[in-house]
Amino acid sequence: MNLSGKHLTLEEIVKFKNTAERSIYFYYNNAHKFEEFSHYTRSEIAEEKEKRLQELELSATLLLLTAIESWIRIDFIVRANKKYKDSLSKEFYKLYKEYEKVRLEDILDLWKKSKGDSLFSTIKEVMNYRNWLAHGMYWNFKNKKYSFDDLYIIAKKLDMILQSSPKQTYRYIAKK
Repeated sequence: MNLSGKHLTLEEIVKFKNTAERSIYFYYNNAHKFEEFSHYTRSEIAEEKEKRLQELELSATLLLLTAIESWIRIDFIVRANKKYKDSLSKEFYKLYKEYEKVRLEDILDLWKKSKGDSLFSTIKEVMNYRNWLAHGMYWNFKNKKYSFDDLYIIAKKLDMILQSSPKQTYRYIAKK
């Protein structure tokens, strides 16, 4: 498979969120300088600023969730194609050979079986939230909703596990 190398790192996503957040604060804290706010009350400006911050939280959360999926899939593809000799990579290779398109859930199940870590069950749950966000939030989501900070902790743990391999995996793919 030809990988793009355009996946984002955790650091890049955090920088994006922080920059966008500071921009929103600056913009609305200086609303008096912009004509579009000339008919707004202070409370309307504050309300709109809060709405934009909430939208950013959801957008950054979705961005982080898509990155988590890409890290897992890239790790899987690299391990399978490089035919690393550890037991997890061997299982990945078997799955990769058997199916043209491998489900994320199947990759996570193999990780959980290999590491015995509940993180991979958590990531499966989190992906339901990603689906809800990615499909426009049009239905009432009854499961747990995750904040960006919740997902940051999950992403950090995942990154540590992925990087604990003696071989380079998702970071092996050069950023372009």
